[in-house]
Amino acid sequence: MTQFLSKLVPLFLVVCASISAQTRPMLTYPQAPKSAQSDAYHGVTVADPYRELENADSEATRRWVNRENELTRSYLDNIPGRDAIHQQLTALWDYEKFDRFFHWGNHYFYAHNSGLQNQPVLYTMDSLTGTPRELIDPNTYRKDGTAAIAGLELSWDGKLAAYGVAQ
Repeated sequence: MTQFLSKLVPLFLVVCASISAQTRPMLTYPQAPKSAQSDAYHGVTVADPYRELENADSEATRRWVNRENELTRSYLDNIPGRDAIHQQLTALWDYEKFDRFFHWGNHYFYAHNSGLQNQPVLYTMDSLTGTPRELIDPNTYRKDGTAAIAGLELSWDGKLAAYGVAQ
């Protein structure tokens, strides 16, 4: 019986792999822009054929990224049950979140996300029982909500704030 199973298991795996390969669509990835770029470091020549991709604003890079995104979407959008998974995850993520409570100078600060906001909003109060005032809302910086606060520095008294925006 053991000898029979030892021959049956590999056959079963081959059949499963064959069925799996037949149900998956063949994806044809777009060719990335290449060049003959190379650099010499300490007498050693190092090829860097994809250097152009470092320039995110070049037309060739944008075309390639758009084709990659189209290919990815063509696959992801056809996954069975995708809408149900999206709805369930959205319901799970839709809850109020508070973060980064701290006191600086004569002010209190905290971050708040009402549920499905892309980025938390920074609020300040003059006391623990004071009325919160919106200080920085990065959700308003870009239509797609992808801008975020990148670092925050406050003056010694908490009256002035310097911050970066990651886009």
